Formats: sequence, structure tokens, C-alpha cells
Amino acid sequence: MQISNGASLLAKMARLPDRLSDSQLAKMDAIAARCPAPLPVATDGELEERLLLLMSALPRQTAGDIDGALKIEAYLLVLRSRQMPAAQLDFMTRRALETCRWMPAPAQLLELAAEWTRNDEAVQACARAGALAWRERERRLDDARRALIRGELDQAGIDALPQRFVDIFETQGLLRREVTEDGARYTARPQPKLPDADKAPADISELRQRLDARFASQRGDA
Repeated sequence: MQISNGASLLAKMARLPDRLSDSQLAKMDAIAARCPAPLPVATDGELEERLLLLMSALPRQTAGDIDGALKIEAYLLVLRSRQMPAAQLDFMTRRALETCRWMPAPAQLLELAAEWTRNDEAVQACARAGALAWRERERRLDDARRALIRGELDQAGIDALPQRFVDIFETQGLLRREVTEDGARYTARPQPKLPDADKAPADISELRQRLDARFASQRGDA
């Protein structure tokens, strides 16, 4: 399936919440996997219009050139074979006007056209969907990592983790692989107990006071 109405998709994605549900994540994956619909190929009339513009704006480099109508037909023969969309044709024309002092040869026009990169709303929608899906997965990865460190993820939650998460957490020492009769199984590794936030010093001054009280005899002012 291909994307044609990129503007509508971009508008819908702009209204998505900060965190995506499973169904919304699946939709972003589906959009990112689609190729944008091909742009319509420029017509002969559009090609001829751009060529006339170039020929009127850029002088011919040699005197006694072939008839203008024949020259346009020669250019059309080359450009028509490349099946360029109007956006690429406009880019080629603008680049020729910006960079050429003389009417470029067909091969030069094709080189300028090759510099064009498609970036319409359909392409942007695919890229945006992919970025949203990646961001949500990274956030879910961080959520699962924090839950493992805090000991808040039970075995059922571990078993439900995506394989990518499991591989990362095993590498980070948060999970260990156990071989059972039914195959491999991953369990949580015991993690060092985190300090109690309620007992942690509020700031540097409080920490200094605690140290002063503890080592007062060594300072000679006890």
C-alpha cells in the first residue's frame, strides 16, 4: 500500500498523544513501511514550457544553431525518457537559471535534475511515522529498564518483553539466561539496592553538616 495523502497523515500525527498505545504504535509502523505514491510524470507541455523559459533566459553558446523548434524536440526526446515529475522539472529549471551562463546541453540538464531529492508531504509522513515509532519504543525500553532496576517487573512482564529488549538487558546485566527443559528462559538479576531517597541529603550543605558531625573529633573542635 502506498501513501498519497501525506498532508492528512501529518495533521493526524500532530494530534497524537505524547505516548503511543499499542494500536497507535502499530499504525505508525504501517505508515513508515509504506512507500509514497509516485508523483505524476510531467507532461510534454510542461517540459516544453520549461525549455522555452530556459532558451529565452539563457543565450546559446554558438552562432548558427539549429532551428529552435528542432532543438526543443531534441531536448524533449532526452528529458521525456527520464519520466520526471513536475517538482523535479521545476528544480532542474531553477538550478539551470541559477548556475548556467549559457543554455545547457541535455546532459547538463539531466545532471542538474539528478540533484533533486523528493521531500513532499507523503515522504515526510513516512519519515515522521518512523520517528514516532522509534521514540515510543525507546521510551518503552527505558521504562522496562527502570522497572527491572527497581525490581518492579515480575516474571510475566519479563516473558512479555520484546526480544530486542531482552538482548539489551542481558548485555547490560539486568537479565540472565537460564536453560530449562522447555528451552531458554530469562530472569531478573538481583540489583544493588538503591539508596533511600528519604534519607539522602537534600543538598551539599546538609551533607557537609553530617560529615562535620561524624568526624568532629578529628577537627579538634569537639
